[in-house]
Amino acid sequence: MGFSRTDIPPPLPPCNAIALSYDTTLDKRMTGQKYSRVLLRTLPTYVSIEDQASCHWFHQLSRKFEDCKDIRSAPINAICDILEDRSKFDTQHIFIDIQDTHDVHLPHRLLPVDELFYTVAKKFTDSNTAYRVKTYVFKETVGLLASASYSDADIVTFDSLQPLSHFLYITRVDIDTQRFISLGDEDLMSIAVCWPSLQILKLNSSYGWGSPDHYHPSLARRPTLTGIIRLLFACSDLRQLHISIDGTSISDAIRVFQPCVPIPEHRLRTIDLLDSTSGDARDIKQAAILLSRILKQADISAWTNDAFTTGLRDAHASWWHRVIESIQRSKGGANEESRSVFSTFQRACKAVGYNRSRR
Repeated sequence: MGFSRTDIPPPLPPCNAIALSYDTTLDKRMTGQKYSRVLLRTLPTYVSIEDQASCHWFHQLSRKFEDCKDIRSAPINAICDILEDRSKFDTQHIFIDIQDTHDVHLPHRLLPVDELFYTVAKKFTDSNTAYRVKTYVFKETVGLLASASYSDADIVTFDSLQPLSHFLYITRVDIDTQRFISLGDEDLMSIAVCWPSLQILKLNSSYGWGSPDHYHPSLARRPTLTGIIRLLFACSDLRQLHISIDGTSISDAIRVFQPCVPIPEHRLRTIDLLDSTSGDARDIKQAAILLSRILKQADISAWTNDAFTTGLRDAHASWWHRVIESIQRSKGGANEESRSVFSTFQRACKAVGYNRSRR
């Protein structure tokens, strides 16, 4: 059964997860099942609408924007209001999905990224819930233009993420936005200190880190391969990592991590190097050898998404594709060698068994 626009939304049902979705393109006149189906299409796959209360909740959320004149403040106002109620519950998982695809030619409508993260953290700062939050997923689609002029407030830095440090025992951080990201080695170590229990860290898996150097040379930072190695050992439970690195740093890592230098064990099983910049063409083979040794148990990928827009895309992507291909060939050769050794061992066992039976 549908519900009218005059219905008074019931309180949010107590549960251990909060999922916020904001989309400026939703038709506010939609109600009932039709409205629910539209919401399901706009929400990420980890959110489902299973009861009428949830529909009321999203309907209530949409009504807040009907008379809103300043679209910049709409998502923040909604998040504040909803979190005011939700922070009272035992919230362990926070999912926020902001979709603003209207008037894509107005990049100035971006909300300061610091404000977005601070808004969420502030609601849990004075609550024991902050110690129970395990998952923080933030998705933002705002229709950015590659040629848009960005301010410092539009770039994700460690200062932007710092409000989330209140979630001391978080195990999954997944931030996916079209904003540029600027983090260095020291920032990765700060992340390790803030979230030592991290198991999944994904930073702009869909869009890559971009090229803010055209506007902010001082902010065009990426961690080095050495910084990634240090992160793996600082966050010993880390299993999935999606991050962009400075490919020119691999030459230094090759010199530092000689074959005689032991590599401590870690639990990483998947690493996506996204739109990492390229290294020296002469280092492709050595880079593949080093990455295979450091990340021997992990699936390695890079430049797999057409949405990546880093400058000199073709050169960077080509370099990394050659490195990945070399890694795959070496792993294939190692597997073939292992199978050959095992086959030899089996034949030896059969021969011994045959001789013993003859006796």
